[in-house]
Amino acid sequence: AGLKMIKDKFVQIIRDEKIEELQVLGKEFDPHLAEAVDVVKGEKDNIIVEVLRKGYTLNGKVLRVAQVKVTKKLDEN
Repeated sequence: AGLKMIKDKFVQIIRDEKIEELQVLGKEFDPHLAEAVDVVKGEKDNIIVEVLRKGYTLNGKVLRVAQVKVTKKLDEN
């Protein structure tokens, strides 16, 4: 119970300081917001299908980019 209280307080402090998690899942890959660490087969190119490490912003500036898996459309030939 004590650790949960500390975690909740820490999360509240982060929110109060305007640190926000980047919402990139399902969106088109943007190298300013994410780092592609793996490429997987998909129906469309450059769509983020998995977030391996979350990214964060502070007052609209990127603190840390997210590490993600992106899709690559492969030809059937």
